[in-house]
Amino acid sequence: MDDDQQPVTRLGPDSGGRAPNEQTVRVYTWEWGPEEGRRPGLPWIGIFLLVFGALLLIQQLFPQAKALGSLVFIAIGVAFLIKWAIDRGTGSLYAGAIITHYRTQHANFQQPTAWPFACTAGQTAVVIDYNGDVRACELREKFATLSDFDYDFGALWASNERQTELTAIDGGKACWCTHVCFIHDSMRHSRRALLYDLPKNYLTRESW
Repeated sequence: MDDDQQPVTRLGPDSGGRAPNEQTVRVYTWEWGPEEGRRPGLPWIGIFLLVFGALLLIQQLFPQAKALGSLVFIAIGVAFLIKWAIDRGTGSLYAGAIITHYRTQHANFQQPTAWPFACTAGQTAVVIDYNGDVRACELREKFATLSDFDYDFGALWASNERQTELTAIDGGKACWCTHVCFIHDSMRHSRRALLYDLPKNYLTRESW
């Protein structure tokens, strides 16, 4: 055996998987600080007063804004939503929306169950078939045809036929489904859903 030859070294559990004198790479990281320090919490009362003051100012400048409903309720809801988004991140808003979809669908798989918000089919969106027939959603019959209005969608939208269809739908009380497109569209047009159902469903996501 050559005396100059390096001895054979077995890599034991304390070696860290490295042979003696092997070059190592050191990695250094730098962060702003702990999670709590990077995302400081905001006081509830501060957010509430800020939102409530802004709503009062809007109501003073625009008297027609009284249609917003209860300022206190809206302020509490918006404050809750802002605080929740800051603490949880925007990903929680997406998760809350998805869970709201699934829970609404799950409740309607076998029997009609009222959605936690009104269905806005025909009110915020419609379906136009290949031949110009217009329906409030894919599951309902046509209520008008574009050719009857000389392909003027604005005239169709303002027509009595659409109003009759909205009355028949009655915010979803006349029918039931698990159509996620209209669940989502109805949800995003509902203040109650955005300020209450989304946060609630996210926070209770572990239980069905």
